[in-house]
Amino acid sequence: MKTYVPDKSMRSNPLSRTEGGSTIKVVYQHMDKNPFEVIYENIKYPQKYIDRIMKENVGNGKSILQIFINNEITWEANSK
Repeated sequence: MKTYVPDKSMRSNPLSRTEGGSTIKVVYQHMDKNPFEVIYENIKYPQKYIDRIMKENVGNGKSILQIFINNEITWEANSK
């Protein structure tokens, strides 16, 4: 699985450019291609960040398969 880690210059929130906070890993599936993961570091408000990711993901051709905070799974597609 490919892994992408945006560097600090790619981040839009100034808080994410400072050290500390949580690491969020999102596993995506884009159409019928292989899954890939994006790792976001230095997240100060993890649940707000996840809420935004979930909202922005609607209708863009990507499906979120899993979300982890600090390597603990917090959300999984089709889980009950």
